[in-house]
Amino acid sequence: MIVLPGDVVQNNEKLTESQPVSFSLREKEGLYSLLTADGSSPSVPGTILVSDDISHLRVADIGQELDQVRVLVKRGAVDGQDAQGMAPCFEVRGYVRSDEGWSPDEVMVVPLREQLFSRLRGILETDVLADQRVFIVGQGSGGQPIDVGLVQSGIMHLDLMDPDRLELGNIMRSVLGLPDLGRYKTIAMADYLLRNKNPHLEIRTWEEKAGEDNVDLLRQRIRESDLVIGATDNRPSKRILNKLCVQEHKVLILAGAFRRAHGGIVQRIRPQESACYQCLLQRFPGQADDQEISSAEQAEGLAYTDRRVPIEPGLATDITAISLLVVKIAIQELLRGKSTTLKSLDEDLTAPLYLWLNRREAGTEYEKLEPLGYHIGGGMHVLQWYGAQLPPHPGCEHCGDFTGELAREHGITVTAEDVKAFAGDEEDMAT
Repeated sequence: MIVLPGDVVQNNEKLTESQPVSFSLREKEGLYSLLTADGSSPSVPGTILVSDDISHLRVADIGQELDQVRVLVKRGAVDGQDAQGMAPCFEVRGYVRSDEGWSPDEVMVVPLREQLFSRLRGILETDVLADQRVFIVGQGSGGQPIDVGLVQSGIMHLDLMDPDRLELGNIMRSVLGLPDLGRYKTIAMADYLLRNKNPHLEIRTWEEKAGEDNVDLLRQRIRESDLVIGATDNRPSKRILNKLCVQEHKVLILAGAFRRAHGGIVQRIRPQESACYQCLLQRFPGQADDQEISSAEQAEGLAYTDRRVPIEPGLATDITAISLLVVKIAIQELLRGKSTTLKSLDEDLTAPLYLWLNRREAGTEYEKLEPLGYHIGGGMHVLQWYGAQLPPHPGCEHCGDFTGELAREHGITVTAEDVKAFAGDEEDMAT
């Protein structure tokens, strides 16, 4: 079989009369494709010829001397539609060369733009998410499934940020594979998505760490985005994303796994509507401290002076369960205010914070939960999501009265005049 992308046929008026191309070859399957020319399989030379009339052409008389594949396309569409009724049919003939000469072969024309999201019809209008831009910080085992899930849902614009290169220890929890070792995770994921999911995506990447050193870059990315997702495994990056998203009035979704991924949390932050990440840290410092240790750098940052912190990552399946809810909530945020089949979920996914438990981990507050068994409802169990209320903290520097709350904790009375005098003037105070 010969596989061609639909735009090669549909845009044939832009082709020269005879265009040399390179087909990837899956020899065992007898498959020649222009969709998978990614270096993972051998390539063979070929020619695509476009003409107003191909009935008189002899395949042996066209193309290049070393061609293994030749395709003849009649300029313009043939009346009718394909089997799915999705796109016009075209007169296309394909040939493959063997020791016996040129033989006709089946040609599959793949109308990517028309049919790529055909299985979403009835759930989503296929272009309802196409204009949305999502900024995802963190391309580890949590961020990568989020990338894939959003692209599978119809997102066409992604911004990815992560400073790390893929290491061998990442492979078993990664969407990527051994050929990607040593590559930046961002660039490797962009290639993976363009090659395997949607070649029409627009993906921008930044191989940088999200922190105070690149606030201006982060702010610009956030301003350009419709939604921001933090899938990093460290608190400083989540703090800076939280701060900037609150300032820029952008919805932020943060995901995190507990130690050894025995569970995790997903927090949705709607500035001026719900509690932010700083509120979570102040209300539940113990739970915020319970985080997966998946890298040497992270372990070193949490180590005590008298003992080291072990690297104890969780299973990929445990991480992916958390990532999938992020995708679900992200889609609902991007569809907010739009009339779709998924609109009823707006009434279900109302909580600002979600808790997930993979197992009853020894040494945690969930150790003695009743086993799931045959229970339906009633009490907490593993492998279920729980929505939790999280009011803004009155002492939060972003959502509350930080100065006043701090003063009250220490029994200090602060007047408006005191604050104004400390600030210098009203303009400085506002800043």
